[in-house]
Amino acid sequence: MPALVLLAALVPALRAHRLPAAQAISTSGAPRTGRGAARQRLLAPPRLPRPVSLGLGQPFARPSRTLLTMAAIILVSTTATLSTD
Repeated sequence: MPALVLLAALVPALRAHRLPAAQAISTSGAPRTGRGAARQRLLAPPRLPRPVSLGLGQPFARPSRTLLTMAAIILVSTTATLSTD
């Protein structure tokens, strides 16, 4: 299992090693402009604070990250449920 993890992490690590740190951070750190902004405005009624409306709009700005996070939560909760006696 450790060898499999090492092999799976080796390719992205070698690719990241070739990039300067500033470029790696700026390339993948922020979502593209405009993604999810319209949905954030729709989810922002006047009585909700701005941080709440921004937080509600983020799943639409990064849908793949949202799906992966939901899959991880479901997997962990299923594993914890089935592993307890």
